[in-house]
Amino acid sequence: MWKLVHVLTLVGVAAGVFAAVAQSEVARPRLAHAPLTRDSSPVTFQDSVGEDPAAADITTVTVSNDDNSLITFQINISNRPQLTSDMHVAVFLDTDQNATNGAGPQFEGAELAIDLAQNDVALARWNGSKFDFSAGSPSSLAFAYTNGATIRIKAGDLGVTTFNFWAYTLAGTDPDVHRDYAPDAGHGTWNYQVKITPPPPPPPPPPPTTAQLKLATDFFSIFPKHLKAPGELNAAVVVRRLDTGRQVRTGQVVCKANAGGRPLPLVEPGQFFKGTVNCNWHLPKWAHSKQLKGSITVTFQGAKITRSFTAKIA
Repeated sequence: MWKLVHVLTLVGVAAGVFAAVAQSEVARPRLAHAPLTRDSSPVTFQDSVGEDPAAADITTVTVSNDDNSLITFQINISNRPQLTSDMHVAVFLDTDQNATNGAGPQFEGAELAIDLAQNDVALARWNGSKFDFSAGSPSSLAFAYTNGATIRIKAGDLGVTTFNFWAYTLAGTDPDVHRDYAPDAGHGTWNYQVKITPPPPPPPPPPPTTAQLKLATDFFSIFPKHLKAPGELNAAVVVRRLDTGRQVRTGQVVCKANAGGRPLPLVEPGQFFKGTVNCNWHLPKWAHSKQLKGSITVTFQGAKITRSFTAKIA
């Protein structure tokens, strides 16, 4: 669709896409240069070059946004390193993506327009007959210019996160005016969709906490009561759960004993027998008259308990 046929008539200005502030029906607010944030998800749109050597020639338009939905238009103009007083750079946005609405087919259905000229950037809205600046520009609208225009605005101030758009430059003064369209006239519009980096997934919930299982011992016994060497020693203990009071009948058993600091040999590994934990040691002749120190340790479902004891060997 041919863009901006008789731009001067449609917009109601005498010097290009928009009126200069002094000629506008409503003066546009002036916004100072503002720092531009680092954007992500850039999309670059390529325009043809060299159509009019005297025009401010758009080579590419790169659009991106950050995670705060701040949109940046980077309009690269290869032959105009600085913004001169005879230039306009404009972006037209078809916010409903319907070229028959808004300003109609001659403006590719644009409802909004951003105009940069005379070190001034402003947002206009189509009011049915022209692009009107009377509503003012949002605070998020800002610009910079180095080898092309960088314009930023929040998606919330456009009212959409997906839109069609095209860019336009005007250079010179009447009657020597030169224009460039990106994409070229007759090539429709480009489309951009704001994309936000999704937040990282929340950490998995911690495993449910349960009370630490605790054990207790009772009914401890030594047989025979009067130990003699050589001979044997049997030590037995009952282990219970403190949470339920039930007797522990399975688990790991460790039996240790020494006489005068010298380890005593086990007759057999410690074991459960009818719910009682049993340990059996051989008392060698050398253990005669020695002091015995022993222990039975039971581990059950991660809980551990030790019953220690002493005795005199005759």
